[in-house]
Amino acid sequence: MRPLLDKDEKNILDFTGVNVVTNSFADECIAKLLLEMPLDELKKRTTFRGLNPLAERCVLVALQRRDKVIKEAKILQERKIQKNTYNRLKKDIY
Repeated sequence: MRPLLDKDEKNILDFTGVNVVTNSFADECIAKLLLEMPLDELKKRTTFRGLNPLAERCVLVALQRRDKVIKEAKILQERKIQKNTYNRLKKDIY
């Protein structure tokens, strides 16, 4: 799916006739795209069609969870960098 998203056109993810979308499918096929682009960019490049309410909820929850994990990982990485910088400065001072 990634090559399609590289184009400058909106991609329609058509779930017409699909009765069940599992959490793992929603995460692996849709939410993992957040590792490659921010949510706003994904929204610009995709639209959904034919999602029943349960499937829509699964996709939404997968996107929210993945977005939260990515943000938390960035915060942890920033803290690690800050801690490393602090430790280097502390070494230089003492």
